Amino acid sequence: MIPGQEMVSDPVVSIGDRCLIGRGSGIVGQPPAATGPITNRGPAMRIRTAAVVAPSPVPMRLGGAERHWEMLRRSLEDRGIAADLVKVPVREHTLADLLDGYEAFGLIDLSHVDLVISGKYPAWMVNHPNHVVWMLHPLRGLHDTYNPAAHESETLPDTPEADALAAVLADPPAGIDPFDVIDLARPVLDQLGDDPRAGVPSRLSAAVIRLLDHLALSPRRISRHLAISDVVAGRSTYFPPGVVPEVLVPPSCLPDPPPSDPGSGFLSVGRLDAPKRVELAIDAFRRLDDPGLTLTICGDGPGRGQLERSADGDDRIRFAGRVTDAELADLYARCAAVVVTPEAEDFGYVAIEAMQAGRAVITTTDSGGPASLATDGVDALVAEPNPTSLAAAMSEVATRPEHARKLGERGRVTAAAHSWPAAAEVLVEPPTAPPPAAGRTGRVVAVSTYPVAEWPGGGPQRARQLLGALAERGWEVEVVALAPDGTAGRHVVTEGLSEVTVEPSARHASAETKLRRLTANVAVSDIAASVLWPSSPQLLAQIGRALGSADLAVAVQPYLATAVLELAPEVPLVLDGHNHERTLKAQMLPDDEAGHWMLDRVAEAEGLATAGAVLAVAPTAGDARALEADHGLATGSVQVLPNGVSLQDVSYTPPEQRSEAAPALRTRLGLPVEQAVALFVGSAHRPNVDAASEILDIARALPDVSFVLAGEHTDQLDAHTAPANVSLLGAVDDDLLDALHSGADVALNPMRTGGGSNLKVLGYFAAGIPVVSTPMGVRGVDDAGRYASVATADRFADAVREVVADPGGSGAHRRAAEARTLVEEQFDWAAIGARFADMVAGIVQTSER
Repeated sequence: MIPGQEMVSDPVVSIGDRCLIGRGSGIVGQPPAATGPITNRGPAMRIRTAAVVAPSPVPMRLGGAERHWEMLRRSLEDRGIAADLVKVPVREHTLADLLDGYEAFGLIDLSHVDLVISGKYPAWMVNHPNHVVWMLHPLRGLHDTYNPAAHESETLPDTPEADALAAVLADPPAGIDPFDVIDLARPVLDQLGDDPRAGVPSRLSAAVIRLLDHLALSPRRISRHLAISDVVAGRSTYFPPGVVPEVLVPPSCLPDPPPSDPGSGFLSVGRLDAPKRVELAIDAFRRLDDPGLTLTICGDGPGRGQLERSADGDDRIRFAGRVTDAELADLYARCAAVVVTPEAEDFGYVAIEAMQAGRAVITTTDSGGPASLATDGVDALVAEPNPTSLAAAMSEVATRPEHARKLGERGRVTAAAHSWPAAAEVLVEPPTAPPPAAGRTGRVVAVSTYPVAEWPGGGPQRARQLLGALAERGWEVEVVALAPDGTAGRHVVTEGLSEVTVEPSARHASAETKLRRLTANVAVSDIAASVLWPSSPQLLAQIGRALGSADLAVAVQPYLATAVLELAPEVPLVLDGHNHERTLKAQMLPDDEAGHWMLDRVAEAEGLATAGAVLAVAPTAGDARALEADHGLATGSVQVLPNGVSLQDVSYTPPEQRSEAAPALRTRLGLPVEQAVALFVGSAHRPNVDAASEILDIARALPDVSFVLAGEHTDQLDAHTAPANVSLLGAVDDDLLDALHSGADVALNPMRTGGGSNLKVLGYFAAGIPVVSTPMGVRGVDDAGRYASVATADRFADAVREVVADPGGSGAHRRAAEARTLVEEQFDWAAIGARFADMVAGIVQTSER
């Protein structure tokens, strides 16, 4: 914990007396709920209370899942965690029944506990900031065993309500809530009444439940995803796209029996219905001629009558019906082997129970979980799923008792590897990152409020270059970043540099939206993250995992530095300050109560990051001195590490050759051949949008010049009001950007606001384009008038006119040539990155002494 910072149990953002995060909807003005501590935040955090949430099937039946939940609850209690088992009855006859169940779980308020664990539909609808899903399975009849061909002819009613539902099912809008889907489906079900299309299974029920499952299981709602087997983890429809679950094999729910020698005969355990394929075991057993062999079938279900008929009076086959746990343990002890014959079972508790009892397991190659758990010839026999092959395996056990005994002994070892105390520990404690790969110097973890991989803008570019330099130097670098909707996942940026992006939780996103509304719709994702990060459990889990084996952490800007300092205070922190953030944000935020509150959060984040870092760098001397002055640091405490440009990625056209490249650009863009081309390139960052608006006014004053604006900032401009001599290109690819750099007559940067240094100007310098800029636009460049035509806003149009009228006579060509030399000597990313890598190496070496 950072000195002077109180650990909050639930992040509360308030401006004056207006609370922005609370229980439920978090409506402004409601008080926050009292909740337990946010978890998965490193050694400082502790889980004290938990709820295991599960459906209660109607009609009531107690099987492996019910034992599983009760054993998990007991195991949590054994760890000193007060744990409750929360169950809600769920009927599954119709889609309306299922929606009732999803809605019931979605409305449960468990804000009084620190951790929620679920594993079956519809229990994972519970909304909680620390919700771990350990998936047994969804409703299989609407997922992997659903047969679309059987329902292909089913259509929805021709009504506006059905059309609205169909549109959402076909293309769910970003950010849609599960309750929105339920609300859309209800009127359609009312229209269908008792129609089979509203039943289970049906085309409609499959589409609705799959969407509900994916929304409920979204990383924005679930802090960790686990599965009980490789089979469950690998089923394509079970988890939302991009989610790769951890696999945690559940232990047996029966007490550990004392070692005993195998008995005789075979045992089959499980519900008597078609998916368990007990008939296959019966057919195989009846091929064995030995009158002394027996097959005991334990369990009950709708298929019992048919199975008794399949036994055809064979008195060696006994149906034991439903038995108690004690009776089941005795049956395991008295048999020679357990036959496990389901098709594509999710896990198969019977297999691990048999192994725990030291009995040989006979299963089939297509049994799913049992086949995944077993190793043929080591702790089990795995046969082809037909009576002949299965009978051969059963015969091998019957005729080779010593081999059967060894299989059982090895099975006991397999079962012992999975214990309830270990499972509870995995569920409570998130995993840590593995150590660096062989040959790598060590691990560096960077945290960022935006993605670094292939993300536009100067900030991501700087991060890619500096972190990429560490990777080139031999470090294994992982970035953990917040991601906009739909971009979560893992990405390889370059060799040694990877990134995992995480969407903010629903609570985080909702509070950020409210903050943005209060601050005149100014983008505040980075500032909001500095106070809201504890409300995104998935982000916490990923940062905590990554920091577990880190030698160094890098904060890409200050906003997530607090997370690093709280989660891993022992890991040295480097702050890469891209600007003096307080100055930059003061130019953007409204001058009112909300804007002042946000600005205070900026200063707070910047102060904590600067004070907590062993090294802080800034791109200009002005930014560095401002940081030092703000936070009482000695001059020189913040080092200057400038922005740069990758010379190998920029096409250089000498000033005297630009007239040769210009005609091709004009033709490509359909511009008048006789007009000079003025270029502006920028991201959607607010200062760029403001500068582009300035250019629109300049264009009106210079109708004989073609103004070309490239980059995502153009999305924020009104194309209908732009002058005729302005082209808004939007985002451009590298090929077109090279053509713009080569063929433009002048590059513009009429910035009035901003912080740090300006990457676009360095790009202009590297390309050899004459530049006209305001003083703000060339900040960070000493003696800027030597390299660019620097003009105040009121003289900007005149300066552009002078350059395009006579670039040689105005000195523009000379300045452009000197600017290229300046970049080569001082602003090449290769040299800047090498310097950063040297700084990092020095920090790690010092911390190891």
